[in-house]
Amino acid sequence: MAWLLCLVVIVSLADLALTLIFLRSIGMSEGNPIARWVMGANCPWVLVLFKMVLVGFACTVLWRTRHSRAAKLGAGVGCLVMLWLCLRWVGYTEQVSSVVMANPEITQTSTWVRFN
Repeated sequence: MAWLLCLVVIVSLADLALTLIFLRSIGMSEGNPIARWVMGANCPWVLVLFKMVLVGFACTVLWRTRHSRAAKLGAGVGCLVMLWLCLRWVGYTEQVSSVVMANPEITQTSTWVRFN
Protein backbone atom coordinates (compact mmCIF):
# COMPACT_ATOMS: atom_id res chain seq x y z
CA MET A 1 0.00 0.00 0.00
CA ALA A 2 2.79 2.44 0.87
CA TRP A 3 4.51 2.01 -2.48
CA LEU A 4 1.23 2.56 -4.34
CA LEU A 5 0.64 5.83 -2.51
CA CYS A 6 4.26 6.87 -3.04
CA LEU A 7 3.81 6.27 -6.75
CA VAL A 8 0.64 8.40 -6.73
CA VAL A 9 2.54 11.23 -5.01
CA ILE A 10 5.55 11.00 -7.35
CA VAL A 11 3.45 10.99 -10.50
CA SER A 12 1.29 13.81 -9.08
CA LEU A 13 4.42 15.90 -8.55
CA ALA A 14 5.58 15.16 -12.10
CA ASP A 15 2.11 16.11 -13.37
CA LEU A 16 2.28 19.36 -11.42
CA ALA A 17 5.77 20.15 -12.75
CA LEU A 18 4.75 19.56 -16.37
CA THR A 19 1.56 21.55 -15.89
CA LEU A 20 3.53 24.51 -14.53
CA ILE A 21 6.06 24.29 -17.37
CA PHE A 22 3.33 24.42 -19.99
CA LEU A 23 1.29 27.09 -18.20
CA ARG A 24 4.35 29.34 -18.02
CA SER A 25 5.27 28.82 -21.67
CA ILE A 26 2.81 28.11 -24.50
CA GLY A 27 -0.13 27.18 -22.30
CA MET A 28 -2.23 24.06 -22.42
CA SER A 29 -5.72 22.76 -22.92
CA GLU A 30 -7.39 21.77 -19.64
CA GLY A 31 -10.54 19.68 -19.85
CA ASN A 32 -11.27 19.64 -16.11
CA PRO A 33 -13.43 22.71 -15.36
CA ILE A 34 -12.40 22.81 -11.69
CA ALA A 35 -8.69 22.69 -12.52
CA ARG A 36 -9.26 25.28 -15.26
CA TRP A 37 -10.98 27.53 -12.70
CA VAL A 38 -8.04 27.15 -10.26
CA MET A 39 -5.59 27.91 -13.07
CA GLY A 40 -7.68 30.97 -13.90
CA ALA A 41 -6.29 32.56 -10.73
CA ASN A 42 -3.09 32.95 -12.80
CA CYS A 43 -1.00 32.08 -9.74
CA PRO A 44 1.32 29.07 -9.61
CA TRP A 45 1.09 28.90 -5.80
CA VAL A 46 -2.70 28.54 -5.91
CA LEU A 47 -2.32 25.60 -8.29
CA VAL A 48 0.44 24.02 -6.18
CA LEU A 49 -1.64 24.37 -3.01
CA PHE A 50 -4.74 23.00 -4.74
CA LYS A 51 -2.84 19.95 -6.02
CA MET A 52 -1.08 19.32 -2.69
CA VAL A 53 -4.32 19.53 -0.70
CA LEU A 54 -6.17 17.15 -3.03
CA VAL A 55 -3.40 14.55 -3.27
CA GLY A 56 -2.55 14.88 0.41
CA PHE A 57 -6.17 14.40 1.46
CA ALA A 58 -6.68 11.39 -0.82
CA CYS A 59 -3.45 9.70 0.30
CA THR A 60 -4.19 10.39 3.97
CA VAL A 61 -7.65 8.84 3.72
CA LEU A 62 -6.31 5.82 1.85
CA TRP A 63 -3.44 5.38 4.30
CA ARG A 64 -5.64 5.61 7.40
CA THR A 65 -8.02 3.04 5.94
CA ARG A 66 -5.26 0.94 4.37
CA HIS A 67 -6.44 -2.31 5.95
CA SER A 68 -9.78 -2.21 4.18
CA ARG A 69 -10.39 -3.78 0.81
CA ALA A 70 -11.87 -0.51 -0.49
CA ALA A 71 -8.71 1.45 0.38
CA LYS A 72 -6.50 -1.10 -1.35
CA LEU A 73 -8.72 -0.96 -4.40
CA GLY A 74 -8.72 2.85 -4.25
CA ALA A 75 -4.93 2.99 -4.08
CA GLY A 76 -4.64 0.59 -7.01
CA VAL A 77 -7.12 2.55 -9.10
CA GLY A 78 -5.39 5.79 -8.16
CA CYS A 79 -2.08 4.33 -9.32
CA LEU A 80 -3.56 3.18 -12.61
CA VAL A 81 -5.11 6.60 -13.20
CA MET A 82 -1.81 8.34 -12.51
CA LEU A 83 0.06 5.97 -14.83
CA TRP A 84 -2.56 6.65 -17.53
CA LEU A 85 -1.96 10.36 -16.94
CA CYS A 86 1.77 9.78 -17.47
CA LEU A 87 1.07 8.22 -20.84
CA ARG A 88 -1.22 11.14 -21.74
CA TRP A 89 1.59 13.57 -20.89
CA VAL A 90 4.00 11.69 -23.15
CA GLY A 91 1.62 12.06 -26.09
CA TYR A 92 0.76 15.65 -25.20
CA THR A 93 4.36 16.80 -24.98
CA GLU A 94 5.17 15.18 -28.31
CA GLN A 95 2.28 16.83 -30.14
CA VAL A 96 1.33 20.12 -28.52
CA SER A 97 3.98 22.41 -29.99
CA SER A 98 3.38 21.24 -33.56
CA VAL A 99 -0.40 21.54 -33.13
CA VAL A 100 -0.11 25.06 -31.70
CA MET A 101 2.28 26.12 -34.49
CA ALA A 102 -0.08 24.77 -37.17
CA ASN A 103 -3.26 26.08 -35.48
CA PRO A 104 -2.48 29.13 -33.34
CA GLU A 105 -6.21 29.82 -32.96
CA ILE A 106 -6.40 26.82 -30.64
CA THR A 107 -5.01 29.03 -27.89
CA GLN A 108 -8.18 31.13 -28.10
CA THR A 109 -10.52 28.27 -27.11
CA SER A 110 -12.31 28.27 -23.76
CA THR A 111 -10.30 25.30 -22.49
CA TRP A 112 -6.89 26.89 -23.15
CA VAL A 113 -5.11 28.22 -20.07
CA ARG A 114 -1.81 30.03 -19.66
CA PHE A 115 -0.09 31.91 -16.86
CA ASN A 116 0.91 35.45 -17.77
